[in-house]
Amino acid sequence: MRISASLSAVGNLLALIVASNPKFSVITEDALKVQSVAAIDAGADGVNSSVVVAAGGYADTQVFTYKRVALADAAGVSTFSLAPAADAQAADLVAGVAASYGLLASELSLIDGDAVVAGAASSVTVVAASSSVVYAPSTIVVALTWPAPAPAPAPEPAVDPAPVAPVTPSISSLVDNSALGGFEGADVAAQAAPAQADASTDAVPAADAPADAAPSSTEPNVAATN
Repeated sequence: MRISASLSAVGNLLALIVASNPKFSVITEDALKVQSVAAIDAGADGVNSSVVVAAGGYADTQVFTYKRVALADAAGVSTFSLAPAADAQAADLVAGVAASYGLLASELSLIDGDAVVAGAASSVTVVAASSSVVYAPSTIVVALTWPAPAPAPAPEPAVDPAPVAPVTPSISSLVDNSALGGFEGADVAAQAAPAQADASTDAVPAADAPADAAPSSTEPNVAATN
C-alpha cells in the first residue's frame, strides 16, 4: 500500500491493517495505540518490522508484522535537493523535504540540523525516526541551495551642507498701502496774531511825535494851590 501524505503515520498503519482485516475498521485512528515497533530480519516477502498495538475498549494487544519502507524508496527518486529561504530553520528544512518528496514530516528529523542552518551547509542528512511505523530506519542526503545574500548597499558619501546666507527681509513686508496722502501748505490765517505791547510811562515816544509834547499820564491833572 502506498503511504498517503494526507494521513498521519498512525492513520497509514490503520489503513494497512484494515486492508487485510476488514473487521478492524471499527477501530478509529484515535482509539488505536501503538505500543512498540521494531525491526525484524527481512524475509523473502520483504517483511522487516513488527508492531504491537492496542485499542480503546478492547482488551489485550495485537502484534502485526509488515514491511516498512526506506526513505529513498518512499520518495521514489534518487536525487534530493531543496532551495530553502535565507532565514530557514531546521523545522523549515524538514517541512520542505516532506512537501517536495511526499514524505511525512512527523517521521523525519535532521542530523545536526541546527548546525547546518547556522553554517548554511551545502547539504543536510534527513533520517527517519526510529519509532516510525511507516519508514524503516534510513537516511537521505538533501542538497541545499541557499539564496545568495544581497550585496550591502554602498554608504552614501558624506556631504557637508552648503552654507546658508542670512535672509534679509524685504522692506515691502512692512508696507500695507503704497499710495500715501499728499502734504498741504501751512494755513497762515489760522496762525495767532502777535500780542500788543503794554503802554508804559517810560515808553519811548514815537519818532513823529512833537518834542515838547507833554508825556501822557494816566494820573489826572491837579491845579496848583499857590
